[in-house]
Amino acid sequence: MKKSIKALILTTLMVMAGGLSAQTLINGGFDAMMLNIDGKNSQVLPGFHAGITTNVALSRHIGVAPGIYYSRHSGDLFENQKYTESTVNIPVVPNVRLYISELSYVYIFAGPEFNIGITAKSSIPGESESFNYYDDKSVSAAQEMRRYNISVMFGAGIKLDFIDITLGATGNIFNQHHIDNIDQKAYRVFLGAGFVF
Repeated sequence: MKKSIKALILTTLMVMAGGLSAQTLINGGFDAMMLNIDGKNSQVLPGFHAGITTNVALSRHIGVAPGIYYSRHSGDLFENQKYTESTVNIPVVPNVRLYISELSYVYIFAGPEFNIGITAKSSIPGESESFNYYDDKSVSAAQEMRRYNISVMFGAGIKLDFIDITLGATGNIFNQHHIDNIDQKAYRVFLGAGFVF
């Protein structure tokens, strides 16, 4: 699995490098993530994302946008429980564009996003001990989280000359935990802006 993820990252970077003469976007923005744990929704965790995307044109109106970005969310998961989660994400998302001028267009997108967990830490205020759910030395096997996941990403955006604004959402396909005694998935909405060059 790790070799497959490394190969995916390398392939994505190569495709992005090949598309630098077309449209490359450096962007970032605000996030809001919510965990659904055994059917119960957590409180909303605010966060941010930042990364780079290259739009590879397949035709004037259709493209595919591989990218790589970092996201982080932190806040009160439930009462008396602090939670921080950070991931590296690799979307490979087809898009359809409708031009409103030669350099400006609106677009919609939908497709897969591959997620690599960096940290998933939980702590209780007033207690010194914290837990990293990606670390099997820190938690029991029943609590350990799956470091690799796949999400569905979808949304819409507008490009105005060299400015790009995007509104979208993602949701995990697979359970974040290794075993089925805990069913946990992350859902995220995001608003981003960036520069196209």
